[in-house]
Amino acid sequence: MSTPFNPKNNGSFVVGNLYDPDYEKKATKALKELAYRKAFDNAVKAVEQDVSDFPRLRSQMLELTAEVQQLRRKHDRPIQVQSTLVQPAKPKDPMEGFRLSKALAGVFVAQLRNHFFNEPTRKSLEKLLSKDNDKYNFHFAEAMLTKSATDPLGTALPGGGTELVDTGLMAFWRSLQQRSALAQLSSKGTAIPFGPHNSISIPKRAPGDSGSMMPAWVSEHATIPVKQATLGTTTINRFKLGVITTATRELIKVSNALGIFEDFILDDLSQGFDSFLLDPSYAAIGGLRPAAITNGADNKASAGKTLENILTDFTYLRTAMTNARRPAIIMNTKRKNALEMVISANGTFPLAPMVAANNLWGMELIHSPYVPEGVVTAVDANAFYHGIESPMIDTSGAVTLAMADDMQPAPQMTGGSQTDGYVDEAGSIQISDAASTVPPTDVRSMFQTNSAALRVVQPTSWAVVDASSVAYLTSVTWGE
Repeated sequence: MSTPFNPKNNGSFVVGNLYDPDYEKKATKALKELAYRKAFDNAVKAVEQDVSDFPRLRSQMLELTAEVQQLRRKHDRPIQVQSTLVQPAKPKDPMEGFRLSKALAGVFVAQLRNHFFNEPTRKSLEKLLSKDNDKYNFHFAEAMLTKSATDPLGTALPGGGTELVDTGLMAFWRSLQQRSALAQLSSKGTAIPFGPHNSISIPKRAPGDSGSMMPAWVSEHATIPVKQATLGTTTINRFKLGVITTATRELIKVSNALGIFEDFILDDLSQGFDSFLLDPSYAAIGGLRPAAITNGADNKASAGKTLENILTDFTYLRTAMTNARRPAIIMNTKRKNALEMVISANGTFPLAPMVAANNLWGMELIHSPYVPEGVVTAVDANAFYHGIESPMIDTSGAVTLAMADDMQPAPQMTGGSQTDGYVDEAGSIQISDAASTVPPTDVRSMFQTNSAALRVVQPTSWAVVDASSVAYLTSVTWGE
């Protein structure tokens, strides 16, 4: 007999008959039941543990659900974003190079406003030249106004004027190049600073001395020949151009007075320079003026206005200059424009490309509206020397002027001598003798007419070191 399985007995069997043939089967079944029971008990414990954790898990689930819903709302709803962008820095106006003409005009207007409206000159300059790109013009004009009560206004002044003159004067000439042939020729020639001197001598080769120092072939131990050139000199004297003009209170009240005066300076200087430089009738007068470069130079009348005539004229000009190193040709702007339109027999404009390139058969083209229309001049720029300094300016509202100009007929003195108070020297008029000139010279008080006088003195001189470096044509009618 076998003893049944007793769970309370920890699963052990009481075997009564060790020879029970069902023992193995019964034992296996009892072990499986024991394993199932333990597995069931463990599962029950796990479920009980999970049930106890359910409130905490539920709370975490609710929190996660709320976060998901919040993120979904943000995603579905458009979001308005406000941002302030930093404005990019505004670029400053490009710095303008120093313009002497603008600085001079500023000085004119500032002094006149001081006279008429008692406005400090510096305050006027700040208004006239207030932009950032005008600071060089402002400092130069300010330096010119920093002077004593009696000294003339000049550019060789300490405190900024002297430092700007050299570069400023070159910029001044560049601003004149669209108007003045002299300004263009000066940029190709040689500048001579006078400094404290009244004249400068320039050494040059004497006429007929060409080849006097030509070297010779010399063999070993042979004597090297000694040669010597014959030198001459060309003297450039210091001269000056001068003019006085008057302005009324009403003119200075005009808002664009600065531009008006700058245009006056550029136009009238250009006209005067080109006339004095190229008019063959201007001969040198000692102590007064240099000769025009065409005065006494080789010349001939133009051959005509056909294309063949023009080629003949240019051949003459090119060959008349002996050994020219930098030949230039100077003509009126209208004449230059007419050359472009000269037509050949086959209907082409053969001169137009050369005119556009400012080079006519190897000669650099210079033109201005103030060159005498009937005169065309060829010059070796390498032989042209000039001494042109920056102008001196002064203004006054308490002067009385003899209102005489240089137009024909020029005022002439009628009597007296240098000792009787009527005449100082030939061509000079004083207030005391103005009424005795022919015609009588008007006398006007700036104070009484509420006006001011502006005086400009322009040191100017030039010379060509070799007379064979210039030739010119007269009676030119090209393009007419």
